Amino acid sequence: MPNPVLKQAYERTTYWVFPAPHQRFALRCGDVSVALDLLLTAARCQHWAFISACNPQSAQLTEAENSARMAHLATVVEQGGWACLPALGEGAAGDWPPEESLLVLGIQAAEALALAKQFDQAALLLGTLGEPVKLVWTDA
Repeated sequence: MPNPVLKQAYERTTYWVFPAPHQRFALRCGDVSVALDLLLTAARCQHWAFISACNPQSAQLTEAENSARMAHLATVVEQGGWACLPALGEGAAGDWPPEESLLVLGIQAAEALALAKQFDQAALLLGTLGEPVKLVWTDA
């Protein structure tokens, strides 16, 4: 079971997706996103994941380390044949720097969970067209 403080921080984070230059929409745990559903419909996808490679197990790394990890994640996603969009996780408390992330389209839950585990992440967001955003812990 995740640390209750960490769980609350993840649940209160705003997860930003950048579908085009100067455009963004927010994902929040437990909410259905109309903007995301429109994006999924246009991309002919049912499933998605919001994944970062930054700050493994919520241990803060340097900007350079996180950038290298994100470049590796982007390569793995591309090699897996999934489309992705730039994204950013921004904590509500303001005491943690925003985390670069990816919204991966068309990825199944098991594949996304394996990818999050590969990059030593504590959790990720998963979802299906028309359903609420789910926070999933990698150790569950």
